[in-house]
Amino acid sequence: MNRFVAGIVMLVSLAFAAPAVATAVNYGVPVSGFGMTSTVGDYNSATGQIGFFIPFSGGYRGVYGVSGVGTSAYSGQAPSSGSMDMFLKFAPTTLGANTLRLTFDDLDMIGANDPAGFLESVEIFMQDGTSLALFDQATDPWVVSAPSTGIQVMQVPFTVAQNPLYIKLGFKANTNALTGWWENTKEFMTASITPVAASVPEPMTLGLTALGLLGLVSVRRRSRASAARLAA
Repeated sequence: MNRFVAGIVMLVSLAFAAPAVATAVNYGVPVSGFGMTSTVGDYNSATGQIGFFIPFSGGYRGVYGVSGVGTSAYSGQAPSSGSMDMFLKFAPTTLGANTLRLTFDDLDMIGANDPAGFLESVEIFMQDGTSLALFDQATDPWVVSAPSTGIQVMQVPFTVAQNPLYIKLGFKANTNALTGWWENTKEFMTASITPVAASVPEPMTLGLTALGLLGLVSVRRRSRASAARLAA
């Protein structure tokens, strides 16, 4: 192959090998309910981290960040159970196929720091009331990683059909295997959604395709030239 053809192949490859453009992470912001815009609770806008306390007392229920629910530690007597709703707003969102990712630090669903018998669960609801997934101490297909210590990651594929997007997380705790007084511990979570990228050819594949096409063109030209000489 001559230098001219090789140069064209290189240009074609470089044209398709455009650098990826970094996009900002779309974090879920805690609000007081569907359609609300004001941030509530302990939220770090730079990292997307939300600090909260899962209630374990039956008399401790409500919406996260409203009237102090879920924002401070408290003591309660077991056996008991409690629940808390957390509303998250995502804006702007990309309509279509997306992945919801929840990253928990110290969720302790399998008893790392919380005492044995303190069972936690998280359920995700869309704005229309549809339940996307339920996570609990049992094995769950949506749990990407759930070690006994450290970070727990959960991912759920779903379709975004509205902008802005609101979802509700329902937190529950059950201390029926415990007795006496206990104090809940602070949990941390970040929630983000990421569009599912469309399948595109890799730059190297495109380059090889162009190389093959140019090779065929070169062979065709040589064949024509040979035929012309024989006819002369």
